[in-house]
Amino acid sequence: MLNKRAIIIVHKGYSKYLYYSIVSSKRTNPDSTIFLVGDKPYKKLRNYCTFVNLKEVQDEQSISFEKNYIHLGTSNHNFEMFCITRWFIYRNVMKKYNLEKSFCMDSDILLFSDIDEACKPFDKYGMSLMLTYGQTMSINNRAILDQFCDYILNFYTDENQLNKLKDMYYNTDRPSWGVAGTISDMTLSNMFFYNYKNKSAIGDISTVINDSVFDYTITTTVFLNIIFDGYEVIENLNYDSIIKSRYIVKDIFFDNGHAYCTYRNNDGTVVSNMRFHSLHFVVWTKALMKYAFHYKKIKLHPIRINIMREYKVFKIKLKKIINKII
Repeated sequence: MLNKRAIIIVHKGYSKYLYYSIVSSKRTNPDSTIFLVGDKPYKKLRNYCTFVNLKEVQDEQSISFEKNYIHLGTSNHNFEMFCITRWFIYRNVMKKYNLEKSFCMDSDILLFSDIDEACKPFDKYGMSLMLTYGQTMSINNRAILDQFCDYILNFYTDENQLNKLKDMYYNTDRPSWGVAGTISDMTLSNMFFYNYKNKSAIGDISTVINDSVFDYTITTTVFLNIIFDGYEVIENLNYDSIIKSRYIVKDIFFDNGHAYCTYRNNDGTVVSNMRFHSLHFVVWTKALMKYAFHYKKIKLHPIRINIMREYKVFKIKLKKIINKII
């Protein structure tokens, strides 16, 4: 059994941002075991993490889920299925390595804090999620993960439950349930954890504590606060931001290896500097991870970002054409 909280990252293939994520995690948590669960090991990462082959942590539930998965959405079928499968993988890694606690995060996140210290305020919860989503999670009770895996599988193996998802997708407004027009792992996790029977067992790791926080997304420059029917913007507190063209990110600065951003009232008066335990570089902002990794001010290059976005759109269209031909 490991003394330090393990860090678990699940990722297929190799991307430069994965290197930044893994190395930043090891840099700030040198005594923690970092599990990279993927389809192949990489020489660049072997000194920073323990590789676990995806096939080693498959089980009957994950196989059954993938066999019965029905895609309800406009996004990529395999991507969404894999995102949901990750929940089984997190659970199975904890079982395989007898982990009492773990910190699970997306592969486009940089860490700037010791996880054991940063997660102390959330040790009283069985699980703490980012709002009700799984981009960043502190897990202290594996049984809750077991319950959620059962919940997922039931939706895709029980016809009545599957019909509920279909009804949500076809007969209700997308903003009321989904992300990007798709029944995704975020849809399922929101349904499960928001309505969890023991509310006191579930924490919100995006909570600000002593002017420090785990980042929801670097493109969100206002505070989010969960409420009954989703989450609301607290309008009187805003992070300093960088804006170029239609792109916006938090204006992060670094001091002694830590990440900070100033936040203000609407009248512009400074409230304080917020310390970020992590930064989440979603979608196009992955191109900016190298700056933060090297503790440099983030720079936006609209032309470069536009080229990158158009290239990704072209690749997606090309894949769809090839799939139709095949």
